[in-house]
Amino acid sequence: MKQVREVLRLYLLANLSARKIQGATGVARTTIQDYIKRCTLSDIHSVEILNSLNDDGLQVELFGTQQSTLTASSSKIMPDYNIVHQELKLAKKTKVTLTFLWEAYKTQYGEHAYEYTQYRVYYKRYKQKLNPSMRQVHIAAEKVFVDYSGVTLPIYNQRTGEITYAQVFVAVLGAALIDT
Repeated sequence: MKQVREVLRLYLLANLSARKIQGATGVARTTIQDYIKRCTLSDIHSVEILNSLNDDGLQVELFGTQQSTLTASSSKIMPDYNIVHQELKLAKKTKVTLTFLWEAYKTQYGEHAYEYTQYRVYYKRYKQKLNPSMRQVHIAAEKVFVDYSGVTLPIYNQRTGEITYAQVFVAVLGAALIDT
């Protein structure tokens, strides 16, 4: 509903076109046009009316139905996906699969356990929250990143036949393309 409110606010307050609203919000233009069409057919003609409605009221006003939310069933027991994830990280050594872990979970909780499809869906949602990445912008040649590779290379002295070993370090100059 936050997205719908923002689109309608820009339409009602600034009278922006669907293209400009798309640029500001990132919502598809056809979706914006649908929201605007529904807004003109409804009783929402000002930002004050829009702000006075709660999410359920706005849902009913625009779409004619109560908003249904997908929530986990309270009769089902949610598995500890932290443990599941740790087990799967060791899967190369232990040959553990998601199916095997679900079967163990299903055996433990019986009828209070989720079925395999829902188990996978919740695990996928859990995994998406795990590794957030952060884009780093480096100005060309401003920073040098150095790391020890752990490899030693033999160096042969041709005169004496003596072999000495050299440590290998890797150095990279940081750079990133910056969109302007």
